[in-house]
Amino acid sequence: MSHIFVYATNMYTKGFAMDDTIFQKRLKELRGERKLFDIAKDLGISRASLGYYENGDRRPDIDILVKIAKYYDVPSDWLLGLSDVKSHDLDMKAFADKTGLSEYAVKRLVAMKSYIDTDSDVMDDAYDAETPLEFRYGDKVGAKLGMFGAIEQPIVERELATINDLIEDVSLLREMAFFVYCNFDSYLISKDGYQPLSKLSIVDTFYNVLYPIDNESMANVFLSRINDTLHRFRDERKGKNNGKHT
Repeated sequence: MSHIFVYATNMYTKGFAMDDTIFQKRLKELRGERKLFDIAKDLGISRASLGYYENGDRRPDIDILVKIAKYYDVPSDWLLGLSDVKSHDLDMKAFADKTGLSEYAVKRLVAMKSYIDTDSDVMDDAYDAETPLEFRYGDKVGAKLGMFGAIEQPIVERELATINDLIEDVSLLREMAFFVYCNFDSYLISKDGYQPLSKLSIVDTFYNVLYPIDNESMANVFLSRINDTLHRFRDERKGKNNGKHT
């Protein structure tokens, strides 16, 4: 008997894999709109040398690498693509490297927890200049303003609880990843190997109804399962909350 499995042979991935071009990409990112000549002059190297580094034609020696890292105030590990953490904060770097979370995600989680733990309406110390206003819980100018108004502490607590639910339920997190990143384009018959998904259909033999399967229909399967799980979470949490108020 042949078994059929639907496969996502193309998946968009993002991680900490070493990229030969990552140094030059980050070097260009740091320079921004500033002129090569100005940066090279500050670093004490030629304009041509800096251009070679940005284009990947040459790699800087250790002394130049240290100069670049100090000049832009970034870790050399980040420049080389060994870490995705741009901060010098060792606790931040260790946590981000250990968990795989981005520096931005870690900052937001810390800010959320800090807002819950404080009685102050002002949380300026929890943010740096790069943090968008919409993440500034408790900011003087109105916290996170939107259709629901300023976000209160109990809501932020529930946001963190939701993050915990997502992480603790591995199946839900995986199905969300499948829905967002997977491109289902093939199915597998054990004796015949991979076949294009465009050739696969499901059939109701009683009514003689045939329905073709494509990537969108597979994505909708995961979306439906995600929806069912989220409704289960909601019902469970509502039950717990009702028990607290009785």
